[in-house]
Amino acid sequence: MPLLLAHETTLRGRYRSIHVSATIATDAAVIARLRGLGASVDTRAGAEIGTARRNVVANALRSISHLVLYCDFDRWLHWQSTFPDELLELPGQLSRRHPHAWYFSLGRTPRAFESHPRVQRETENQSNLVATIALGTELDVTAGACMMTVTGAKMIVSKSIERSNATDGEWPAIIWRSGVHRVASVQCDGLEFETASFYGKEILEHGGRANWEASTYENTASWARRMALASATASAIARIVETQTDDDHVTGLAKRD
Repeated sequence: MPLLLAHETTLRGRYRSIHVSATIATDAAVIARLRGLGASVDTRAGAEIGTARRNVVANALRSISHLVLYCDFDRWLHWQSTFPDELLELPGQLSRRHPHAWYFSLGRTPRAFESHPRVQRETENQSNLVATIALGTELDVTAGACMMTVTGAKMIVSKSIERSNATDGEWPAIIWRSGVHRVASVQCDGLEFETASFYGKEILEHGGRANWEASTYENTASWARRMALASATASAIARIVETQTDDDHVTGLAKRD
């Protein structure tokens, strides 16, 4: 809540509309505050993160005419706290550099990626490797952030079916079927490890961030969850890139308009 209060003016003033999809883990006070700021908060998804992501993009399409920024909300709060200029300049930068893209994978600089716990780095490397091989361009798809045009957003809402975070790989793969040039990527410093920003008390109790990370992430359950997600993400990508229809023949060389 403190970071939300610190950045609510920016949140309300920068974006044409704000759409949030809350899961069962979202604090009721945060939902109430967001609604007080004029945000549309959808609570239908329950625990299904992929469904929540899809819902929020569908809701955004009702009022957006150009670009849709999707970002896990804790990521956005940390990004705005640490690299606000990077976040502000992103839409213009992407439009200039990749005018034909419909989907922009917002990944992490090497420094930002290395800031994450080992379990995230090693399992997300596998997801990103599969995405890079399958889609033919180097991608970091697992940062929980992307930007898309209205065309791309409509395509994702109509074709996405994943219920978990496997949408990380599914979404760019969906757009890739319309052409390699429709998917672009950019590395961002602001997408560094954000979770520690919200657990200051726990970090102090553990005697520092390194101890807290070891206690929180270096366990078999955490590794099992992350490995399962990497497998699901790879399967979502394979399901799309290996499926052909009569009007969409992608065999290693993607069609162009």
